[in-house]
Amino acid sequence: MEGFCVALAIPAAGARRIPVSTAKNFLETIENLSADFSQELQPLDNLIGKVATPLNAKLDLDLALRKWDAHVVRGGRWSLNW
Repeated sequence: MEGFCVALAIPAAGARRIPVSTAKNFLETIENLSADFSQELQPLDNLIGKVATPLNAKLDLDLALRKWDAHVVRGGRWSLNW
């Protein structure tokens, strides 16, 4: 990531600070907005959690994010026939 920023002529000192600051602001904003989603938007909220949680960890942001349910794209098909 830092090499990419340097290639875009972002000074080396800001190469980590700028993306980390942007990610932190984004995660804080999206978490605040998604916390009030209606039940119909629960799958979207869970998708946000699927992305936000590892991003928070990967960039060492140390944000106190809430816990999300697992993001399930499709449910299984249960057969009750014996």
